[in-house]
Amino acid sequence: MPTAAASYCDTIGPNSPPNSVLGILRIDGKDVPAGTPVQVAFDGIPGPAEYTRAAGGYRVDFGTSSTTGCPNKNGAKITVIVEGKTYDIGATVGSLPAVRFDIDD
Repeated sequence: MPTAAASYCDTIGPNSPPNSVLGILRIDGKDVPAGTPVQVAFDGIPGPAEYTRAAGGYRVDFGTSSTTGCPNKNGAKITVIVEGKTYDIGATVGSLPAVRFDIDD
């Protein structure tokens, strides 16, 4: 599984629920299989990744931070990385607690 950059600040906890990017995931007209790694990035810096749990869908949770030096800061551009390809989801950290972004590539 891809790993987050060392500078990513994992802030998810009991008093800080996660934000999420989720949606349908199809490549070459087919649902990606369960077990496909999906990663989010913040201003191009890799963040957390998750394996798809079911064919054709994905969800990656991440925390937000106001700490200097954390790429997952409010206002950072969010992208999704699947099989080496980066998708601009058109959202930033802090814009919404959950963002649906379907990939049909």
